[in-house]
Amino acid sequence: MNKYIYLTNNELNNYELFNFKQTCNSFKMQQIIKQIMNFTGNEIHDISLQDAADLTKNYRDQFSTEENYIKGEYFGKTALQTLLNQTNCVGARIYYGLKADQTQCLVIVGVDGDGNDLTEGEIMENGFLCPSHCSSSNVLNGGN
Repeated sequence: MNKYIYLTNNELNNYELFNFKQTCNSFKMQQIIKQIMNFTGNEIHDISLQDAADLTKNYRDQFSTEENYIKGEYFGKTALQTLLNQTNCVGARIYYGLKADQTQCLVIVGVDGDGNDLTEGEIMENGFLCPSHCSSSNVLNGGN
């Protein structure tokens, strides 16, 4: 399902129509959109299972031979809800991190309507790592 947005900005020719899902993948476009829109918590992020499978396969193909390779992390519902239920929180930002032992990790922080990290609130890391805490075999984690 394609979503469209009309953008008006000096950097754009008046009222150009952009395919939101595809055009917004460029960094410059994301910067332009950030200048003219606030986050609401109702942004659309869904992709198909096939697209998700392709993305995770690309990642596995590039990084699976590295030491301390991580396929993903599990975070519990209560922890995520606590983060999302913070005052002024409309969503979450996920940063990629690297621990002292060179293990990859995710750092999750709440985000306000202006797109700013809620650094004074809940911040999460300590997810349960996959491998070791993985789902049963499926197209997202390299199974069938």
